[in-house]
Amino acid sequence: MSVNFAALESRLNAKVMRRVANRRVVVSAPVAAEFGGIYEAAGVEALDGLAEATEPRLTVSLADAQKLRQNTAVVLVNPVTAVSEEFLVGRGDPDGAGFIVYALRKA
Repeated sequence: MSVNFAALESRLNAKVMRRVANRRVVVSAPVAAEFGGIYEAAGVEALDGLAEATEPRLTVSLADAQKLRQNTAVVLVNPVTAVSEEFLVGRGDPDGAGFIVYALRKA
């Protein structure tokens, strides 16, 4: 019996994102889309304090990352408070587990 690990990973990542997403990501161009994402405000420290990311970050699944390009405008909606913020998508870095982490900047 052969197992398609890429398909399994994609299904698992979709279930994880539905459970842990803290923002709805709304994209209007180039193609309208809405999906879940994990938003981190800022101040992520790495390498024992040698590097620090001060920009906000957005983590999305690889499938949803195909809907984003650098400089794409996105609206992040907090599903609890309905407060929204607009950002431009910056560079994206794969995390090795089926997600892409994007740097964001205020639009």
